[in-house]
Amino acid sequence: MGLVTGVESYIFSGWLIYYYLLVLIGLFYVLFKIKPQKLNIFLVLLFWEGLIVYVDYQYISYAREAYRIGLILFSILLFGGSVFKNSSNSVYFINVIFGLFTLSFWITYQINDTSLLTTASQYGLKYLLPFLIFHQFLNNRFSDELIVHHIDTIRVVLIIQILLSVAKVIILGFGESIVGSISFIGGGPAATIPVIGILFIWVTSFGLIKKKDWLLILGMLVIVLVSNKRAPVIIIPFILLYLYVYVNRTKNLLSFIKYIPIVVLVFYIGVRTNPTLNPQGSRWGSFNLQFTYQYIIDYTFGSEERRKEDLTYGKGGTLLMFLSKSTLEMPLDELLFGTGIDKVLKSYDDFDHEAYGVSSRGAISGAVSKFITLGILGFILNVLFGLSLINTIKFYRLRNLLIGYFLFDYMLYNGTLIEHGATLFLFLFVIRFSGIIPKLNSNHTITAPITQ
Repeated sequence: MGLVTGVESYIFSGWLIYYYLLVLIGLFYVLFKIKPQKLNIFLVLLFWEGLIVYVDYQYISYAREAYRIGLILFSILLFGGSVFKNSSNSVYFINVIFGLFTLSFWITYQINDTSLLTTASQYGLKYLLPFLIFHQFLNNRFSDELIVHHIDTIRVVLIIQILLSVAKVIILGFGESIVGSISFIGGGPAATIPVIGILFIWVTSFGLIKKKDWLLILGMLVIVLVSNKRAPVIIIPFILLYLYVYVNRTKNLLSFIKYIPIVVLVFYIGVRTNPTLNPQGSRWGSFNLQFTYQYIIDYTFGSEERRKEDLTYGKGGTLLMFLSKSTLEMPLDELLFGTGIDKVLKSYDDFDHEAYGVSSRGAISGAVSKFITLGILGFILNVLFGLSLINTIKFYRLRNLLIGYFLFDYMLYNGTLIEHGATLFLFLFVIRFSGIIPKLNSNHTITAPITQ
């Protein structure tokens, strides 16, 4: 198992076991608090994947593989019966798109002769799983009490992720790898979970965020800062402003102005505490907008000097390259169906970046990854699948926000919103219940109609 930089130092420090004892305590606490309901158990399995991977690496070989196979079989057993319960046009379109994607995916397998076990595992975890979870959310009746219980359970799980991030700093220090109980290798969830977590908080408080909600939002920012993530430092302030001004339709100038300091403060703290976003490379460096802007451009598209090289730098630069000259140089079957999923599953060291004209595997976004592995057909169908899920939201202002964030994550980041277990569960929960929660007759929510 290849390790992302940072994990090795955690292992050699000898402190990793103490951190994962806290992760285990968090697991027992959640299991004690929740109802033994299948969706809750599934939620816990997704959010404690990092613990399984840690056990696999340190103690029990193949624990990760057993977990993945078990998760796929468990999801089919629990949610498979929900797929054909709804015959609406929007659901029919989702099913057709997913069916076409599945056909294209397995044609790619046949053409490239990749490992059947690896291919089936990736299909089950990244594509079948979100399809099944969405249908479970959509096609089953949830009582008001059960929805409120799921909301409370997710909030508890998010709080535990925040507390584990604080524990990580104290025990292990800052670093991308290890995100709460979610991830042991890689820090991708630290960029998406906080953003979707804030959307979850907003939806479940129906846009009237109280003091306790703001504390949870600040906790989401803690996850970002501890894991050295840059994109959320820009995205989170924008989303908060968007939610209050556009989704809530704030027309009063005074109401608009009062939210500006909150947004600016979040951005200010994010820039000063992220070593890559300030000139000093410090945990509390100076606030220099010009430096921050230039770093973002260079990180996304490569610096001016590097743009002259044969290799492309940054996820944005790689995307532009693949959408232009690369498509003209590919054989037809590779253009349509890709080269197989195992090409980008290799470790950073083993990935043949020069063959694709990129500086490293880290310069590949979700869109480019799909383009390489599944071809243009897989790429288009996968985007359509994600958009069709979001399109089931009735409230167009919230829907527009999720479409924008989905496309940003897909084109310029890792594209894991509907692929990574914990993230996709939270994302699909927001999609499905954003229209139901405001109608609940409960102290947990507000019963006023949402603005469309």
